[in-house]
Amino acid sequence: HGTVLRILADEARVDNLIIRHSGQSHTAEDAGIVAKGRGIQIRNVRVQDTLFGVSLGPCPRCVLERVHVMGPAEDVQLKGDGIKLWESDDAVVRHCRVEHVRDLVVWYSRRVLLEGNSVRHSRYGSHFMYAHDSIVRDSQIEDNVVGIFVMYSARLHLERNVLAGARGAAGVGIGFKESDAVQAQ
Repeated sequence: HGTVLRILADEARVDNLIIRHSGQSHTAEDAGIVAKGRGIQIRNVRVQDTLFGVSLGPCPRCVLERVHVMGPAEDVQLKGDGIKLWESDDAVVRHCRVEHVRDLVVWYSRRVLLEGNSVRHSRYGSHFMYAHDSIVRDSQIEDNVVGIFVMYSARLHLERNVLAGARGAAGVGIGFKESDAVQAQ
């Protein structure tokens, strides 16, 4: 099967689509959507029954809006990331729902805005690594193992989020590793 939709173009737009049934290779990172390019916009999309949901990178100035990623509800040990941003400076993830996946990750990306999202029943609600000057705002991050984890990042702003129901022995609302100037309110 492999990846269902692969976007390799600047300024591409995807709207009002249902994506299903990727392959199951972790090595190939089989996903519902893989996007590489500048200014890609993905809106009003449902991603179901895929190993990884939406993987952006490099994808500067990309926008994900009203995207619903639903991983398998059963406890699958090797779930993939629901949304992954890699080298995606100035990206926006807004009003998205992510459920039953591994993580929502923002890695090696600056000035990312995560706003009005819901992340539930996953491992990490938001996982930042080398993601300076980013914002998580007005989001519901509930019933995950970890709410927000910040690694090697500076000047993050966590504003008006609900973090609830951290699960299991490793359950944490907000975790930090070697990060500076993070503001939470």
